[in-house]
Amino acid sequence: PLGLGTIPYADILKYTGLELLQRIIDGKYPAPPISFQLSFALTEVSEGRAVFRGVPNERHLNPLGSVHGGWAATLLDSALGCAVQTLLEKGEAYTTAEFKVNLT
Repeated sequence: PLGLGTIPYADILKYTGLELLQRIIDGKYPAPPISFQLSFALTEVSEGRAVFRGVPNERHLNPLGSVHGGWAATLLDSALGCAVQTLLEKGEAYTTAEFKVNLT
């Protein structure tokens, strides 16, 4: 593992989205900083699919002592975004334009 960091821009032009994400899993790129902050990791990818595993801890609790809804929402946004990323060609990018979660 290479610690935390981001993918070099030149490599975004060199690899497909699926290849980039697989390289993170394989330890050829560092883990994204958000994965450390929120204690989750990308563990599997295939075309149109991304699997994350994570366990919230005391840093992720709200004032009432339960896991903050933002933790789950960020995990879901990461999985959805990476699933889209697996379908992108070399040099293509995406962004989340709108995302809504109702927590009850």
